[in-house]
Amino acid sequence: MNIVCENLDALNGVLKVQVSADDYKSKYDKTLVDYRKKANIPGFRPGKAPMGFIIKQYGKAVLADELNRLVNDGLYKYISENNLQILGAPIPKSDEEVVGNWDNPDDFEFVYEIGYAPSFDIPLSEKDTFDYYQIAIDKKLLDEEVDNIRRRYGKMVSTDTIEGNEIISCHITELDAEGNVKEGGIDKNTSFSMELLTDKKVIKTLKDAKIGDVLDLEVAKLTKDNKDLAAMLGVSEAELDAVGQVFKVEINDVRMIDLAELNQELFDKIYGPGVVSSEDELRTKIQVDLEAIFNKNAQVVFMNKIYDHLMEKVNPQFPVDFLKRWLKMSSDKPLTDEQWDNEMGNYLRSLKYRLIQNKVFEGNNVEISYTDIMDHAKNLLLDNYKQYGIPTEDIPEQEIMQSVTRILQDEEQRYEIQSQVTERKFEALVSGMVKKKERKVSYEEFVALSKNA
Repeated sequence: MNIVCENLDALNGVLKVQVSADDYKSKYDKTLVDYRKKANIPGFRPGKAPMGFIIKQYGKAVLADELNRLVNDGLYKYISENNLQILGAPIPKSDEEVVGNWDNPDDFEFVYEIGYAPSFDIPLSEKDTFDYYQIAIDKKLLDEEVDNIRRRYGKMVSTDTIEGNEIISCHITELDAEGNVKEGGIDKNTSFSMELLTDKKVIKTLKDAKIGDVLDLEVAKLTKDNKDLAAMLGVSEAELDAVGQVFKVEINDVRMIDLAELNQELFDKIYGPGVVSSEDELRTKIQVDLEAIFNKNAQVVFMNKIYDHLMEKVNPQFPVDFLKRWLKMSSDKPLTDEQWDNEMGNYLRSLKYRLIQNKVFEGNNVEISYTDIMDHAKNLLLDNYKQYGIPTEDIPEQEIMQSVTRILQDEEQRYEIQSQVTERKFEALVSGMVKKKERKVSYEEFVALSKNA
């Protein structure tokens, strides 16, 4: 077998595979002999059918299988030995016919097209500075977290007054433009939270009301957004335009959260017996927990900035037409050309990111080993045990590793775990390639900055 590579341009090439009869004849003949031995053909004893009959019946199929195996093995060996950096896989060139005679097989020539991976540099160095946010945990934030805990573990109780943080249970009836009950309109029981209201006039009206009062209110002002409004009314967002603005609202019940007491019973319920024994210790524990959460969030924002920088600065050219053809041939889902055009944007962004990752790994001689994947799977498993309060110290190592092996036998889970390992290694590498500028911000500032990150 002989393979010749011809470059069409910087991104596209063809591989011409020349197969002589000597390359396949021995295996081809042996396979036909095996077919003859096993063939059960009417009119002939088993294994005694004439070889000419076997060739006529099975020859082309056997030849096609053998040539396909031979050519595929040869292509991937050639690509590997010549270190060709290609995208996807070789595909038969659609405008080139196979050279060779299938009826009287001898020499064959097959032509495959390939697409080359683009060459580029990683635009990161110590000259590139990225903000790393340190989120300040002040008394106000700690007070809010303590209050949230007391609410979470508190009890709902009925009350006669509305002060601004209650849940209002009510019956709403849709009105028409003249203020009359709309025929066939919405008429149902529902509830809303005073804490979500922003309209000052509506808030004052409700604070002055009591159980049993009936008010005419713009129902949209009782919810946060259209999604909540649709859920409250029991319709889809698309149907909101047909719904009247004003509803008759009859207040049936007012409930509030009776905040949990800061005592030992509450501390033990949250953290376990004896871990926290005072409000000061509770605040210290909350601060430690918040710092861990904020550090993770800050790292995510930091990495997002580096990701955006890389995706903006790295702009390689791709063999797009080749990739479309290859994707069509390898995809299980039938898509139109228009659908493929729409899909290509997302695919090329994903491909660019994978190539950036590979370039960083190659530049640092880093590989993802199966041991890395197993270690990460083991850590995830142990963390899961701890989350459900299962002590891990007494579990035999052999039992843990058997569970890890079972997890990794699932293709989807293995892919997800491998992706996590890849992201962690990539994150560690690119973080060390740039300058990290620590910047102290408040929690509110961080939330605002995160939206733009």
